[in-house]
Amino acid sequence: MQVRGFLAVLFAAFGVSAVNAQTVVNHPYNTGTLLTYTLNSGPNTAYFDYFDNGGSAGDYSNSSDPGMSAVTFSAPVGQRVRVRFSMFVVETGWDAMYVYDGSTTSAPLISSGQGATIGGFPSGGWTGITVPGYPGPGVFVSTGNSLTFTFASDNGFNYSGWIARAELFGGTIGGTVSGLTGTGLLLSLNAGAQTLPVAANGAFSFPTTLASGSNYAVTVQTQPSGPAQTCTVSNGSGAVGAANISNVSVACVVAQRTISVVTLGPSFTATPPIPATVADGTVLSFAIALAGGATLQSVTGCGGSLSGNVFTTAPITSNCTISVSAQVPQVPTLNPVLVLLLAVALAGVAIVRRRSH
Repeated sequence: MQVRGFLAVLFAAFGVSAVNAQTVVNHPYNTGTLLTYTLNSGPNTAYFDYFDNGGSAGDYSNSSDPGMSAVTFSAPVGQRVRVRFSMFVVETGWDAMYVYDGSTTSAPLISSGQGATIGGFPSGGWTGITVPGYPGPGVFVSTGNSLTFTFASDNGFNYSGWIARAELFGGTIGGTVSGLTGTGLLLSLNAGAQTLPVAANGAFSFPTTLASGSNYAVTVQTQPSGPAQTCTVSNGSGAVGAANISNVSVACVVAQRTISVVTLGPSFTATPPIPATVADGTVLSFAIALAGGATLQSVTGCGGSLSGNVFTTAPITSNCTISVSAQVPQVPTLNPVLVLLLAVALAGVAIVRRRSH
C-alpha cells in the first residue's frame, strides 16, 4: 500500500534525507541476527536514517518475524539515544513494532499500552500511526545508551512503514586548551556541577553527559601557576543539542610582571637593558656601567643579589622595583681662611722678590 507521495515534504520538514544521510539503516528482514549501529563510532555515524525493510521508497515485507528482525541503536557509554519518527504507517491492529529500552529484546519494553494484535502478536506493540507524540515526529528516548527495535508483520497487507532518525540525545561538553605552560588549571561546568583538571594542551571533555536542551557554561575555576597564567574561555556557553559540544576554547597566556627602576645618584647603563615587563617567573641578569668615574654603591630589589657589577634577580612572580645607588668622586675643596692666608703669603713672596732686585 503506497503512501510515499508526500515523503519529500516529510524529509524537508524533519531533516531526513535519504540522499545526504550519513548512514541509511533499513530494518532487517528475518535475518536472525541482531544488528547494532553505534552513534559517533566513526565516519558517517553522527546519526542514522532509519527505514522499514522496504527502504525509503518501498513498502515493508509480509511475514516479518520479530524474533528474527531486530536492530539496536547505541550511543557511547554515558550518552543516550533518541529515535524520532517523522512517518509511521503500519497495518492497524495486525502489524506492530516493538521498542526495548536497552541493547537486546530482554530489555524493558517501551509499551504502547495496546493489547495483542488481531493476528496474535504480543501486546505492547506500536501499530497503525500510534507512535509517541504523533501526529508529528514520534520520539523514543533511551534511559541508558541503547534502543532496540523489532517488527512483526502478518502475511496479509503491507504498508509504507516508517521514516525515522536515530541520533544522540544530549552530549558531553568539551573543546581545546592552548598556551598552557603552568600547572593546576581547573575548569568548571555550570558553576561547579562538574570540574575538570587540565594538565596539558589539547582536547578536553567533561565526563558527564548533559541532556538535550539544557544550558551549559564553562569557566575557569583555578588559574594555572608556576608560571602564573591567565586562561580565557570562548564559546563557553550555550544549549546542548543532540550531539557532543566540542568547540569550547580555553586560551592561556603567561601573566606579565612590571619592573620599575629607581636611580639614586648618577645615571647608569644596564646590559642587557632592563625591560619594563617580564613574564611571570623570569630571572633577570644585567651588568651595570657608570660614567664619569662614579662608584657603584648598591643594587637592590626583586629578590636579587649583586656580584661585582652584575645584578641577578630571583624568579619574578610579582611587580617589583630595582634600586641602583652610585656615587660620583668628590673634588677636595680648600678652607676659605686657608685660601686667604695662602694668597697673602704669595703676595708677600712677590714683594720680597721685587725688593731684592
